[in-house]
Amino acid sequence: MPVRLRVRHDYARRDCSRHSGGGGGDVALPLEGRLIREPMRKETRSFGTFDQILARLRFGLPEFNVGIEPFTVQDVQAAVAANQVDDRAHQSPELQAAYDAERSKGADHVKAWMREYHIRRTAYFVTNGWAGPLTLDAAGWIRDGAHRLLAAAVRGDEFVDCSQP
Repeated sequence: MPVRLRVRHDYARRDCSRHSGGGGGDVALPLEGRLIREPMRKETRSFGTFDQILARLRFGLPEFNVGIEPFTVQDVQAAVAANQVDDRAHQSPELQAAYDAERSKGADHVKAWMREYHIRRTAYFVTNGWAGPLTLDAAGWIRDGAHRLLAAAVRGDEFVDCSQP
């Protein structure tokens, strides 16, 4: 089943008080330092099935000029069943240190290692869920939340909340 994104587009506005300026008509006066973030508009759009989502993501190893091997829903479900999950965020110093230790073993080894990481990270979100929306960039690409989106597809979630500037 395709996952649909519920996207909230935000913008900031200054909170204003209304003041009669004496010249006939109201004048908006900004209240100092008070910015309010409001949803500008909401939309829902399809992002696709697990395989379509994975094909759109940019998981890869730029230094080796290779992408990771694809994985499947069944790979993630097997990791969940075996409780093989990884709670390290993709940008964490712990994961970076582990990656640095592994990369001396060559591109093929690192590709397999990173594939397993992505499977286990997705399995972590299938098992534990998450709080907060995914973040999209202005063009609609996932900026933060790729593993959560894949987890939603594995779980069969119909909607995933996202925010986009």
